[in-house]
Amino acid sequence: MTIASPALTISVGTAAGWPAIEPCVRSFLADARATGSQVLIADGSGRPPPTDPDILETVTWRSLDDKSVFRLVQSNLAIASGSIVALMEDHCTARPGWIAAILRAHAENPQAAAVGGAIENGTTASSLEWASYLMTQGAHMAPLRNGPATRIANEANISFRRTALDGQLDDSMGFMTIKATRALADRGELLVNDDRIVVDHYERLGTRATAVIHFDDGRTISGWRRPGMTRVDWLRVVGAPILPLFRTARVIRNGVVKGRARTVATALPWIVALEYCHEAGELAGYLAGPGRSPYGLR
Repeated sequence: MTIASPALTISVGTAAGWPAIEPCVRSFLADARATGSQVLIADGSGRPPPTDPDILETVTWRSLDDKSVFRLVQSNLAIASGSIVALMEDHCTARPGWIAAILRAHAENPQAAAVGGAIENGTTASSLEWASYLMTQGAHMAPLRNGPATRIANEANISFRRTALDGQLDDSMGFMTIKATRALADRGELLVNDDRIVVDHYERLGTRATAVIHFDDGRTISGWRRPGMTRVDWLRVVGAPILPLFRTARVIRNGVVKGRARTVATALPWIVALEYCHEAGELAGYLAGPGRSPYGLR
């Protein structure tokens, strides 16, 4: 008797472990069970895994000796058996119908290499939280321009046709979504936006930790680029003093287009400050590589 592979694999990498990841897992658990989806959790926290049978009945929980979420996700993708592989970050929760929306989007776009959904802000208490969200996820806030796109969501809410990942899982630094989607676009693969696929993103870190995580984000990305620097990378280095202002303008534009002009205005001082934190990290990455910054990201 041949056992059919699941249509969908859900992958989450976590350096926080259980119970921090519980809201994320429970947000899609019932639907995963109902659809026969494979759920892979790669846990590098060193904390004990859950003992709840309701979790373990559906989830393959793998405790690994690695703190990098990029390598944790990579380890999941290497064993994913679904024809579609969905990624979510451990500090996100799925809206009702998330799995059904992913499956529907891929059925409607069978040639799509990847489909990105909408990422909404779950931490809205302060202008700092809004600034951090708008910088990293504002472009993926609903409404999206649905259909073919050159830029789609990141690790927080993206799904891939499993075969599109062939050849992209052998990087020693792990799996980074923006690198993967750029490679797919460069070889002419179809990327699609679909804002019926929605998650909420939660990140409440405080001032110092927020600044550090944006530094780490910048250093990780540029450190990844450093071995094969292009002319664009050198322009980023030369333009470092003013590049954060251009990025701030992009955040403002995205916020206004999404109907969040007042929110952007309130958060603007933090946006500028965090863009310069990111730029400092980016320069460090170009100069000395990623260092331990990948371990500081969630």
